[in-house]
Amino acid sequence: MLNSLTFTVAGLSLIVVFVYILKQKGIFSSASAPFVNSLLLNIILPANILHELMRVPLGLHEFKTALLFNIEIVILLILTYGFGKLMKYEKPVIGAFMLSTAFAATALIGLPLIKLLYPENARMQADAIIASEFGMIVPAFIFGPILAQIFGESGSEEDPKTLILPAIKKYLTSPIGIALMAGLVLSWLRLPADNTVVAFTEKVLAIMSSGLSLIPLVLLGLMLEVKSVRTVLTLSAAALVSQMMIEPYIASFLSGALSLSNDERQVVIILSLTPSALLTPAFALKYNCAPGICSAITFVCVVSTVIFLPLGYWLLGQ
Repeated sequence: MLNSLTFTVAGLSLIVVFVYILKQKGIFSSASAPFVNSLLLNIILPANILHELMRVPLGLHEFKTALLFNIEIVILLILTYGFGKLMKYEKPVIGAFMLSTAFAATALIGLPLIKLLYPENARMQADAIIASEFGMIVPAFIFGPILAQIFGESGSEEDPKTLILPAIKKYLTSPIGIALMAGLVLSWLRLPADNTVVAFTEKVLAIMSSGLSLIPLVLLGLMLEVKSVRTVLTLSAAALVSQMMIEPYIASFLSGALSLSNDERQVVIILSLTPSALLTPAFALKYNCAPGICSAITFVCVVSTVIFLPLGYWLLGQ
């Protein structure tokens, strides 16, 4: 399992590097990133969410993994804030550090990785989607902008509380939110797999979501900027320790406390080892919350995945 994980992560990283090189050669352009991101968020990821959830009956038990990640986020926010205050960083820098450390790219890297490692295990893929959406993506979409506003230089004029309802509404009306709600309803309805319409729908959704393993990597390669890494080595190192070492051990402990199954434990460990979410620099940019530092930390965490993800998985005895 460890060899498979190492080779898979190494392969994913090589694709990112290849796309980055093509971008440097002028074959690809960073200007294409918004289109690729839109393709991923509005078609591929919603199709994958709907396809995986409609095939597996879900109950309240599956939401334990989401609860685990919510607890993790709170712990990481406290730890990163304390580290920033201890180092006497400026307020926007602390906010950027918290943003780039507490929220992980579970949808961009974690879900494709689990899909590659467990292609025939629909249950694990469904567990991963529930954990990713309710445990990481929903909190990131709702509380990420609020956090950036509180610590950013241009967000002090507004009351952070006013962002909560608009953020929830924006998520629920997005293709991902709609697909998630529809998938949960179809899961609870337990549609017959031998029904012609159901089988046809599953086939179409499978085709639409087939790019989940490749498109996120292309997006990563298009967005990466090496030049911003040099000024934030200390914060990047701290983010790696927090996100790829401390967080997985917290996940391992909580998975035992919540009585998760072995498959569920593997899902949360892999998702815990994923790097920083790529959407957080956008929040930092909007509210001028040290966006350059936030982007640099995100970059370092992403390129370090090839080492720290297999290493962390091995250290935890998977």
